[in-house]
Amino acid sequence: MLRRQVPIEIVLRTRRHAIAPLPSRNVTVPVTTPTALRTWLRWKPNWKSAVISSALGDRPGAFADIGANVGQTLADFLATGQSGCYLGFEPNLVCASLLQEIITRNDLHHCSILATALSDSPTVLSLHRHEGDDEDASATLLPDRLPDRKLRPTLVPCVTFDVAWAAAGDRPLSLVKIDVEGGEEQVLRGMSAALTEHRPTVVCEVLRRHPLADPGLYSMRLDRVSGLLADAGYTVEQIVKDGGRLTYRRIEQFPDEIWTPDKAEDCDYRFLPAGL
Repeated sequence: MLRRQVPIEIVLRTRRHAIAPLPSRNVTVPVTTPTALRTWLRWKPNWKSAVISSALGDRPGAFADIGANVGQTLADFLATGQSGCYLGFEPNLVCASLLQEIITRNDLHHCSILATALSDSPTVLSLHRHEGDDEDASATLLPDRLPDRKLRPTLVPCVTFDVAWAAAGDRPLSLVKIDVEGGEEQVLRGMSAALTEHRPTVVCEVLRRHPLADPGLYSMRLDRVSGLLADAGYTVEQIVKDGGRLTYRRIEQFPDEIWTPDKAEDCDYRFLPAGL
């Protein structure tokens, strides 16, 4: 039987919560904003859910979601039916509160959310969001990445991944997703111990350069990320999305190119420990 699609606006006006029918289970989602609600109610299988299912199927263990936003990747994880530990990191308090309510309301005892950013040292930094977008998925700690945008800064705490993971129980770590809008270098520096000890697969977005951003600074960031991965004994593969088919292309360096809409799907990578 076909499920009738209820307009988001009607759900917002008439309900406090809605049910997101994922393949493995139904998830009760608070009606906070249309953006968050659409993410959950309109979920469908995608390249990321396929990568998560494959990686955790081959090597069961914990999953760290760095840059959880409104739960796009949490939904992907839950849809796979995996029962391992999920730990999400999200410095935006609006998003972190939403995720905590989803976790609590659905008794997701194997899932946790930390309302913090990750960096290479404990500190306090400014998270820059687009003006008027409280759940901005492109919020960044590096405002120079978006030089033409009007951004609103909010102070957020930062910790290193290694410290957070040890405090969370330091359990076996199988998979990490990193989506931090340009801050990949700092996150990787702060998780050097986890990469050495656990050797997780890492799925990471590395965005192309904004047309008005400093090309020299962008190039240096790419080189430093490549150096960190090489020092940790990791190889890099680009995730190639060809319709419903995923393939992986080994690369020696990240492309130093300007972002254009036709390249939007070319910015996702898989970092693999040597020998995997």
